[in-house]
Amino acid sequence: MSTTAKKLFVVSLGCSKAQVDAEAAIGGMLQQGYRLVDRAEDADTVVVNTCGFIEPAVKESIDAIVDVAQLKQDGTIQELIVSGCLVDRYGGDLASELPEVDRFVGSSAFRTWAGQRQGGREIAVSPGPALPVASDRRVLLNAAHYAYVKIAEGCDRACAFCTIPSIRGKQKSRSVDDILTELANLAGQGVKEAILVSQDTVRWGLDLPEKERLANLLAAIEAANDAPPWVRLHYLYPERFQDDLLHALARGTRILPYIDVPIQHAADGVLTAMRRAHRYADIVRLVDRLREANPEVAIRTTVIVGHPGETAADVDELCSALERLQFDAVGIFTYWNEAGTLAHSLPNQVDDGEKQVRAAAVEDVARDISEALAAAKVGRKLQVLVDGVDPISGQGWLGRHYGQAPDVDGVVRLPKISGPAGSFLTAGISGSEGYDLIAETEDHVAIPIRR
Repeated sequence: MSTTAKKLFVVSLGCSKAQVDAEAAIGGMLQQGYRLVDRAEDADTVVVNTCGFIEPAVKESIDAIVDVAQLKQDGTIQELIVSGCLVDRYGGDLASELPEVDRFVGSSAFRTWAGQRQGGREIAVSPGPALPVASDRRVLLNAAHYAYVKIAEGCDRACAFCTIPSIRGKQKSRSVDDILTELANLAGQGVKEAILVSQDTVRWGLDLPEKERLANLLAAIEAANDAPPWVRLHYLYPERFQDDLLHALARGTRILPYIDVPIQHAADGVLTAMRRAHRYADIVRLVDRLREANPEVAIRTTVIVGHPGETAADVDELCSALERLQFDAVGIFTYWNEAGTLAHSLPNQVDDGEKQVRAAAVEDVARDISEALAAAKVGRKLQVLVDGVDPISGQGWLGRHYGQAPDVDGVVRLPKISGPAGSFLTAGISGSEGYDLIAETEDHVAIPIRR
């Protein structure tokens, strides 16, 4: 590598889909002669890849930009590029508010991070969603043994609380062949787990000329000889679960029996106000069908508490639903009254303090369920993918079984091993601590058992 190569540091904020964009963009910049460094202070160019979903994410992005801008003003770095959803949402307003920024690049133009300005400052955007493709050189921003694979971008829904369609546009899906090629490439690089993501994964392929269905993609992945041994799916809305899709998810071999299904609420009145297409009865039917197909399936969900019009009785209904449905994990969010959404102008807004009270009540119920389900795994043997050293204690290693996704679920604590990361082992579960499991006996295995 030439000593004159520009040094690059990237701050990537927001969701896993934005991370994929950043990874592809970084790969392109390395091909153009940049090299990555570990600290912003050591860089020539810093890119802040932003999130613009709701106001707290916007504030986090702005704070990060201001911090890096100070480095530029001090002469520590030469160039500041701002990319991602914040640019899509606010465009020219950012240019006037942030004069320190040299270049603004929208999420759909991620391949142009290193583009040349035609004099002065520039806002680079592309019409409609732009997707990574298998030929992109990606530089993973997480551990080398797992990778997110974005199979579609954008969203065709109109949920009352959401800004994503206005930021990222209509859904655009990748082809089966391109996804399979990327999975093969990742496996060849040592990736053991691929996590398929999009805004609305269950609707993947419906916008393609062939009107593909997600079940067809999963069947092709199962049949592939060169995909990673674990493939996990995120963000499956609780509709369009025909039998072939349900069985592919619940009974697959390479496709893990892990269902991330964001129900958002269980009170029908709130679901109607949210403009969600399902109702509580649909959720119950889906969960029952999944567990009938595989009693060991892991089901994760997310809920939003405090949406306009929600009552205390609705929260009681949600808590009762969680007791009935027994989700393995629940992500709980309080509603944010975001400008530009349909819900922003709805009547009967819930007081912020009341939102916190309601969220705490829901969290108490969800936590008790998750901890009980974790404790029920004591005495079992599970296949575990080793992730790395425990970052909190610095002692012992951590891994995950099929029902635990990176960063959002619990972990398996492995006090008696020292890696390597990316290896599979069978773990005898001897105890549990909250959401986490503890394994006392471990044996590395060459051919993974599934469950």
